[in-house]
Amino acid sequence: MAILREITEKKRQEARIRHRIQVETALAEASRLLVSSGEVDFDRVLGVVGRAVGAESVYLVTIPPDHQPLLESRAPDQGMSLTVWHRDGRATDDWWPISLDTRDPEEWLREHARLRGHRLDSPEPSALAVPVLSHEDMLYGYLGFEYGDRPREELDEDIRVLNLLGDLLATYFERNFAEQALRESEERYRTFISTTTEAVWRLELTRPLVTDQPPEQQAAHLYEHSIFGECNQVMARLLQADDPADVVHRPLAQLLPRLDRGLIDAFIREGYTLHNHDYTAVHPESSPKHYVINAVGTVHQGRLIRIWGSCIEVTERVELERRMVAALEDQQQRIGRDLHDGVGQLLTGIRMLSANLAERHFREGDDGYEQAHKVSRFANEASQRVREIYRGLTPAQLYYEGLSAALEEIAYNTNALPNLSCAFVHDGNTDVWEREAKLHLYRIAQEAVNNALKHARAQSVVITLRTQNDHVLLQIEDDGRGFEQQERRGKSLGLDSMHYRARAIGANLTIHSSPGEGTVIRCLVPITPALTTPDQPGP
Repeated sequence: MAILREITEKKRQEARIRHRIQVETALAEASRLLVSSGEVDFDRVLGVVGRAVGAESVYLVTIPPDHQPLLESRAPDQGMSLTVWHRDGRATDDWWPISLDTRDPEEWLREHARLRGHRLDSPEPSALAVPVLSHEDMLYGYLGFEYGDRPREELDEDIRVLNLLGDLLATYFERNFAEQALRESEERYRTFISTTTEAVWRLELTRPLVTDQPPEQQAAHLYEHSIFGECNQVMARLLQADDPADVVHRPLAQLLPRLDRGLIDAFIREGYTLHNHDYTAVHPESSPKHYVINAVGTVHQGRLIRIWGSCIEVTERVELERRMVAALEDQQQRIGRDLHDGVGQLLTGIRMLSANLAERHFREGDDGYEQAHKVSRFANEASQRVREIYRGLTPAQLYYEGLSAALEEIAYNTNALPNLSCAFVHDGNTDVWEREAKLHLYRIAQEAVNNALKHARAQSVVITLRTQNDHVLLQIEDDGRGFEQQERRGKSLGLDSMHYRARAIGANLTIHSSPGEGTVIRCLVPITPALTTPDQPGP
C-alpha cells in the first residue's frame, strides 16, 4: 500500500508539474497576444488559457472607462461587451446579468455562482471569477472560469492563473485606453492647429540651453541653436513658406534673420515665458507688422530644450488704436489751445479790469478797493492754472526739443511737490526726436508718474531714458504700494492707454508690479534713423 501511495503521489506531482508547464506556456502565449500589434483576438486569448487549465468555458466582460460608475445589470448594448470561449465551440447568445457593484473576488464569485446555480461550499467549486483592476483601482471588467461537471484538481493553481491573466488584461486595457486617449488628444490638437487663426509653432534646441548662463549668452545660444520642430499653415505663411513641411527642421536664424533680439531678451527675462507680448516686425521695404506673442519653454534639469508658442497678427487693430490715440491727442491740443486763447485771455481781461476798477473808483482801505483786488488775484491764479493745464495738454517743448527735455521738466515739476522726490536719469546721449514717438512716450511717462502720485502713494519716482542694445529704453520706477496685475488687466484706462500708445509706435511696454513691491514700467522702442534724428520744429 505504501508503494501504491508513493506511486500515486508521484503521478500527482508529475501531473501538477505538467499542469504548471501548460499554464505557464499558456500565460506566455496570452501575454504575447496581448502585446502584439494590431487588434487583439480575445477569444483566442481566452481559449489558450482555458485549454491549459481544463476549463469548460472562459468569459471576459469588459467595461469602457466612460461607464465607470457602475450600474447593475447593464446590458451589452449599454456599453459593456462579452467575450466567451467554450471548449466545445458552441455559440453564446445568453448574458449573465451579474451585479457589478463590488470588486471583491469573493463577492464576484458568490454572485456569479448564485446566478448560475453553482455551489460554493463544495470542496471543488465549479466556477471562479475575479475583477480586472488597474493599479489605480479602475475596473475594466471581470474574468471567469467555468468547469461544468469536470472535476477540479488544481484549484489553487487555477486561482493564481486567473489572477495573473486578469493582471495581464488590466495592463493591456490600461495601455490601450492610454494610447486611445493620446490619439484622441493628438487628433484634437491637430484639428485645433489646422483650424485656428493663430500661428502655432514649436522650436527645438539642437543643443540644450544651460539656464544659469548670463542672459546675453543665453540669447545668442537660443537664436543660433533653435530649429523649427513644428508649425501650422498660418505660421508657414508668416515665414513666406507654402507648406509647414518647408519650415520644419530649418534654423530659426535662417528663417528670421531680422528677428529683434529684444524679443528673445524678454523671453529669458520673464522666466522663459511670454504672455500677450507685443512685438513689432520692422521690414525695410514695407510697413511694420504688429503681433501678439505667447510662448512657454520646457526646462528639464536646468536646461531649456524646447519652446512652444503662438502668435497672431494685430496690425489692423494697432493701426486703429494709433488713429484713435492720434484723434485723442488732437482733441487734447484743441482743448488746450481753446483754454489758452479763449479762457486765458478772458481771465487776463478780468484781472486787468479789476485792478483798474480798484485804482480808479476806490481809495486804499475801502471795502471796494480790497474786493476789486481780490477779484484780480483770483483771476491771476485761475490764469496760471489754465496755463498749467495748457502745458499739460500741449507740451510746447515737445515741438522744439527732444524727449529728454520734456521728461526732465516732468521730473522737475514733480520733485517740487511735498513729501516726494522725482529724479530724471539720462545717459547724456539718448534722445527721441520723431514727433509721434516722443509725444506717445511723453504721455506714457506722464501717466506713469500720475499713477504713482494718485494711486500708488509713492515717495520716490525715477524716470530713466537711455539706450539698451538697439532700443531706446524709457523706464518709470516708483516705490509705491504696487498692485495685482491680473486684477487690473483690462480695468484701468490709464494702463490700457499706455499699451495703446506703445503699440502705436511699434514699442514694447511691460509692467512689473505686485502689492507692496512698487511698480516698474519699461518701454522699449527700436532705434531707427527717424527716431533719433532732430526734425523741424512744429507750430
